[in-house]
Amino acid sequence: MTDDDELLIAVTAELEQCESPLQMVFRPAWWLELVGLVQLALRHSAVDDMATLAGRTFIEHVREYFADHQAEAVLELLRLGDDPAHDVPTPSGLRLRYSVRGDHVHCRIFGGQPTGPKHGELVFSLEEWPQMRKVLARTFALIDEDAS
Repeated sequence: MTDDDELLIAVTAELEQCESPLQMVFRPAWWLELVGLVQLALRHSAVDDMATLAGRTFIEHVREYFADHQAEAVLELLRLGDDPAHDVPTPSGLRLRYSVRGDHVHCRIFGGQPTGPKHGELVFSLEEWPQMRKVLARTFALIDEDAS
């Protein structure tokens, strides 16, 4: 028996001893971050069926939370995260241009140049914007303010 086999046996025994479900409380922005990590992890070729089921179940629960809170922009960002084309920003990748209109920040998503065709739009309150800008900065190749 290898060390890996012994570790697997020990982990299995310990998990069977854990009777109550693990519950966590995070800010919604952290759940969004975690979904992004899980979306990326699920694309790894070595992910087995059990991990895939756990990951997809987790993502669906987070989607339900944001749907219950009518967070349409967040749901759109989660949808974009399902597409591997959005995994790694590149110089020719997605770009985001934002503008403040009243008490909301409107973000237009473009492929290639910001003058090209628009792929979508996200809207955040001014309160949400500082945190969401940090989250979006990890997704988009360029974020700039619309000067017009």
